Amino acid sequence: MKKGKGAMFSPKLILAQIVALQCYHYFTLCLIYQVISIFSSTSPTLVNILGTERLSFGSVQGIMDCLVLITGYVANTVGLYLVVKKSAKCLDFTITLLIFHLLSTILYTRGFPTSWEWWIINVVGGLVMVLGGEWVCSRAELRDIPSLLG
Repeated sequence: MKKGKGAMFSPKLILAQIVALQCYHYFTLCLIYQVISIFSSTSPTLVNILGTERLSFGSVQGIMDCLVLITGYVANTVGLYLVVKKSAKCLDFTITLLIFHLLSTILYTRGFPTSWEWWIINVVGGLVMVLGGEWVCSRAELRDIPSLLG
């Protein structure tokens, strides 16, 4: 089935991109928490990534966790560029990532996230990821195409 300018619709490619972006997201968060654990007394755990109780604007540790998540979403703009490469698809892949993150959080905590800090951080992070990803991908799409003629 052809779509657009000769592009083929490939469910396997889309699924592979979703999995790659999801892995990139969690790997980046783990890497950031690991670097922070070198400089602080905290140890990185799954609670940092999927828990809702640690995100708080009222404590230093909670603010640090919020900043790590926002930094992870900023880093995901690079992931969108590396995996998706199309600015028109950034919103779709970001929403998919957020839905899978919500489902992972529900499965891990065995409950729906009720912390307003969790929702604020993930919505703001999603907006940062979409806008940054679209900007990075559109810049790459608008680059001059080199020609052999010079």
